[in-house]
Amino acid sequence: MEILKGNFLVNANEETVIANEIIRSSEMIGLYFSASWCPPCRSLLPLLKATYKEARSRGAKLEVVFVPSDSDDQQMMRFFVDNHGPWFAVPVGPLTAAVRRKMQIHAIPQLVVVNNRGEVVRRNGRADLEGHEDPLSLWFPRLNRGAAGEN
Repeated sequence: MEILKGNFLVNANEETVIANEIIRSSEMIGLYFSASWCPPCRSLLPLLKATYKEARSRGAKLEVVFVPSDSDDQQMMRFFVDNHGPWFAVPVGPLTAAVRRKMQIHAIPQLVVVNNRGEVVRRNGRADLEGHEDPLSLWFPRLNRGAAGEN
């Protein structure tokens, strides 16, 4: 997650936090590429929020970072505050474009799951959310429900 280190993220209360703190305290980070003007992005949010909540209840250290494709910071913040979960956003600006380039994002919505070292764990987290009964087991193998009874 070198690209985010040293940069500030914002939460839904419009408070800033340095990305290093978020990265250090997380096992996995879901980079959610989305925009306020994108209807499919809005429809993916309930699945992402439910998975985030489930991760917390299962003790998985998942954080989500919204990487907007919006060009207006105020419009992005309204969308973020009104629709997103209790996670963080990259403010509109050059960093958002740099993260999109680094993660090779050409369409939205997209969810890329990376570990706290910045290694891609799942490139198509959106498909995981929409098509897998337990996407967390794909991102956190220790949470695999099938393996739980084998110990």
